[in-house]
Amino acid sequence: MARFSARMATPVFWGVFLFAPAWRWERLTVYFYKPGSILIWGLLCFAMYGRTVSAKGADGDKKAILVVSFGTSYPATRKLTIEAVENKIRAEFPGFTVRRAFTSPTIIKKLRRQENLCIDTPREALEKLGNEGFQEVVVQPLHIIAGQEYDQLKNTVDGYRADHGLAKLVLGKPVLYSAGEADDYGEAVKALAEQLPPLSNDEAVVLMGHGTRHPANIAYTILQQKLDEAGMRVYLGTVEASPTLDDIKARLLSGNVKRVVLMPFMLAAGAHAQDDLAGDGADSWKGQLEKAGYEVSVYMHGLGENPTLQNIYLRHVAAAVRQLSGPEAVETEA
Repeated sequence: MARFSARMATPVFWGVFLFAPAWRWERLTVYFYKPGSILIWGLLCFAMYGRTVSAKGADGDKKAILVVSFGTSYPATRKLTIEAVENKIRAEFPGFTVRRAFTSPTIIKKLRRQENLCIDTPREALEKLGNEGFQEVVVQPLHIIAGQEYDQLKNTVDGYRADHGLAKLVLGKPVLYSAGEADDYGEAVKALAEQLPPLSNDEAVVLMGHGTRHPANIAYTILQQKLDEAGMRVYLGTVEASPTLDDIKARLLSGNVKRVVLMPFMLAAGAHAQDDLAGDGADSWKGQLEKAGYEVSVYMHGLGENPTLQNIYLRHVAAAVRQLSGPEAVETEA
């Protein structure tokens, strides 16, 4: 049962005030005791109480899920991807308050300047949750792989725990993490299959991932192996590491491909997708493939729009939530 608190006392006080016998409030209750007023004010008090306890667990502890991504300054794709995932998490875990944080200082500054939109860094968001009395927190990254960004987030979570002694703080997993019983890679292949167009014998899909010099870049190679095993003519390259576009060109050539569908393998269809993948310049992947003689079309949708891929995030959040109530909650990763 939730503990009675000062916040809960507020609606109770107003309930007593509004529904006190009329003879005590002869003048003040002229309005409140009009037909329909009691029902209206009763609903208001109930709503105030519900808002107070909605983010509390059965033991009264306030619980939150902090959804962390690199961020994007493109409003349309932000709504379709990051916001869509947040809303799905919010619907799936109604006992938790859901908050947002971005890791990119550049995007945070740009949004503040261009949209007057203030987004917290992960550390700022954790500090606010702590100041507001949240005792149980899941930090769920929307990263695709457990690369440098994920390591930095892990350091932030560990640092906050060390500074504040918060044991019930769990870091969830990115999209591509486990190839075991809970096969993230297999689920990602299913998600991609759902958004692929029908392909003729001379067509293929080319995915652009971000890529990194971090050892976690191997995740792209593992996913490519899964795609190959599934018999899908889908080739995954990266902007900043390997496989490269040249690696993909070799596969297109050996497969006698004539037409290519480009897709971003990123959470949101942001700057990399708009410029590096599908830009009009000769250096974009689209420009280079067209110069090589391929007929190119573009599927400009981030992975965050894919319902099946969104479910991978939900599964990782659920695993982290389960750890909040167990002795292993003191560990960082779910």
